[in-house]
Amino acid sequence: MDKTVAAILAQPDSTGTITVRRCADDGQTITHKATWGTGLARQALRKRYAQTFGQQSPQWLDLLHPAKEARILRAAINNETPAPNHPPNS
Repeated sequence: MDKTVAAILAQPDSTGTITVRRCADDGQTITHKATWGTGLARQALRKRYAQTFGQQSPQWLDLLHPAKEARILRAAINNETPAPNHPPNS
């Protein structure tokens, strides 16, 4: 799963019409642009991940671009392997 996650993280961020802002633990604001469809897919996959694995997705995913988070969640569900608790090589 780590290789799959690393490959997803290496992909460029997509763009869209909505702005997604997240606050990191250190107080830094992270801003992403995404489409509504990406946001809806992310929410649906977060719910499905929790149902599949009986736990919420790892917190570090919250700071990623919504499309990357969705791809990682989809890969975890499809591979029946939870996402790593930390980013690869951290």
